Amino acid sequence: MELTLESNKDRFREARKGLFVHWGLYSLLAGEWKGKKYPWFGEWIMHSAKIPIREYEKLASQFNPLRFNARDWVRKARYRNEICCVHIQTP
Repeated sequence: MELTLESNKDRFREARKGLFVHWGLYSLLAGEWKGKKYPWFGEWIMHSAKIPIREYEKLASQFNPLRFNARDWVRKARYRNEICCVHIQTP
């Protein structure tokens, strides 16, 4: 069976549970910008906190996920019986 974007979406919907691995520069902020908390915004913090592009771009030099271990994430997802794991990469 060839896996395509559509077939993966279908598998995710059919499984009715899963894990989205979605992280990037915003994860460095942990929901806070210049002392103000922005809970529940995650990847939308740049928009919600009205962070200028030039300031947000500076985070790129700090984003170095050396301890990221995809196999560990998958192992933990399997342990929790997450059936479908989707990695979303943002620029």
